[in-house]
Amino acid sequence: MAPFRVDDFQDWEPPPGTEHVRWELIDGEPVAMAPPGINHGATQSMAAFLLIRHLRTHRPGRRVITTPGVIPQLRARFNERIPDLGVSCGNFTDGRVLADPVLLVEILSPSNEAKTRINAWAYATIPSVQEVLILSSFHSITDLT
Repeated sequence: MAPFRVDDFQDWEPPPGTEHVRWELIDGEPVAMAPPGINHGATQSMAAFLLIRHLRTHRPGRRVITTPGVIPQLRARFNERIPDLGVSCGNFTDGRVLADPVLLVEILSPSNEAKTRINAWAYATIPSVQEVLILSSFHSITDLT
């Protein structure tokens, strides 16, 4: 089978019974994302809250988006990655891909550390990205406050 391109992937229907699963496109292959664990979800929620609170005061034109699609420059036609959080000041549309993200956040879980670091490297190829933040869900969420 030929590799999927982003355009095809965005129109793709997942296999029956997997409609509720989040998918990302990695090097032309749709890859199912495992549901996040409780610590991962709590870390994501707290990070979004803290970012929103900070941005409202210091950068009111920016918004925080949960699990946005982003297109790395590397093999752009064959990759749509899904970070845990994205921050952008660009115009928002109802599409699947976040335009001009300036900050992308990934949360490490014990089972996905290598994949997370590969994604972070891919995010760094996006011209608008100024920072990639990697947080750990290995610790209590109270460590973020």
